[in-house]
Amino acid sequence: MAFPLFVGAIVCGWSPMRWSGMHVKADAQGLTARLYFRTVTLRWEDVAVLVVRQRRSPILVLSAPLLVLLETVYSIYSRDSVIYFTSRLPGKARLAALIAEATGLRWQ
Repeated sequence: MAFPLFVGAIVCGWSPMRWSGMHVKADAQGLTARLYFRTVTLRWEDVAVLVVRQRRSPILVLSAPLLVLLETVYSIYSRDSVIYFTSRLPGKARLAALIAEATGLRWQ
């Protein structure tokens, strides 16, 4: 009984920590995203597609879905990498506009 509760607590706690620990930096060369376990760098000329979509994120309490949050996910794709950020990232609107301007692409 304790193991499912433990796993549920880890899953519920991991997702907000994962996005809150994300740092995105845009400069003249490109975009760098630093998460807990890796860093991804995309040069502006390598960006192929910009995708924005809505995603449902369930909040689990005692291993049962209690509430579903609707959030926006921004995805920046290159040939061999991808960077995601959500609507929970501070300054996301300004960052999305800067990415579109720097790449010359539109969000799809």
